[in-house]
Amino acid sequence: MFHRLVWIALSLFLALSCASRPARADKLADKKEPARPPRVLLFASAPTREYQFLRSLLVQEMEAKRAELCVCLQPAPGREARSGVVQDLPAERVLPSFPARVKAADAKHRYSALESYDVIVAFDPDWSRLDADAFAALREWVKNRGGGLVLIAGPINTPQLARQRVADKLRPIADLYPVDPADIRADKKDIDTSKPRRLSFPRGAKEQPFLKLDERGKDALAGWEEFFTGRTTGEAKGDAELHRGFFSYYPVGSVKSGAVVVAALADPKARLKDGKDQPFLAIMPVGKGRVVYISSGETWRLRQYQLAYHKRFWLGLLASSKPSD
Repeated sequence: MFHRLVWIALSLFLALSCASRPARADKLADKKEPARPPRVLLFASAPTREYQFLRSLLVQEMEAKRAELCVCLQPAPGREARSGVVQDLPAERVLPSFPARVKAADAKHRYSALESYDVIVAFDPDWSRLDADAFAALREWVKNRGGGLVLIAGPINTPQLARQRVADKLRPIADLYPVDPADIRADKKDIDTSKPRRLSFPRGAKEQPFLKLDERGKDALAGWEEFFTGRTTGEAKGDAELHRGFFSYYPVGSVKSGAVVVAALADPKARLKDGKDQPFLAIMPVGKGRVVYISSGETWRLRQYQLAYHKRFWLGLLASSKPSD
């Protein structure tokens, strides 16, 4: 009798163990691998305020193991690589030149050093100093590898893209832009930088999570109205006094087919020839990747008001621009 009871108990134990295994396996299967931190390259023609604040933010994220960062700061024309510029990064993460295509011994197995990155943020770089191989590598990285390219316009080098004499050489880069930049030098366009401008947000803006600055707000664009006027999103705008905004922008001639403007300047004097608001932030898919255009290196003004706003904007933008794991 005793042996029979032991056999029954053992049988029940084995049955229950076997029954529980699939459930455990299912739970393990449901657990997803943590998302890989974004690998970011900052590429700039000068250590502007916009560049420095974003670099500082990403250095902090890297120390917390939430990002990987490299920087490439172009030297002044005719000069050697910059020295004495504090980057807060290990030497191997400060690149002497833009990481173009690397040629292997076997031509069929050439690879691009750009594959080490998910997102490139370009601060008004001098594209004319890159060669055709670099252009081809960058386009392939965006189109076929799903890379995210964030282009910040500026008055020093962006005019190159609108000049006829360099149009052929820079065409591969210009084609990646969601907009056609105007030539401010030829047009002799003077931009009033004495007053702040607010942004308007077309319908598609609410589909961009990175545009929600205030994580506590219920609205998809929470935080912007508070930044501009001190009022919350739900309050009537009326003729609220503008306390903050963006003072400069790089003018656009037109928006390309397939590009979506998610933020524009609410300034009648800055409108395009077709009467539409001047684009401030535009997004365009290119193959598997996407390109983001920002017409002013002034998002640091968000940081002046609320450090968290600047952080949420950039970390959200980078996360949405990187290829899906």
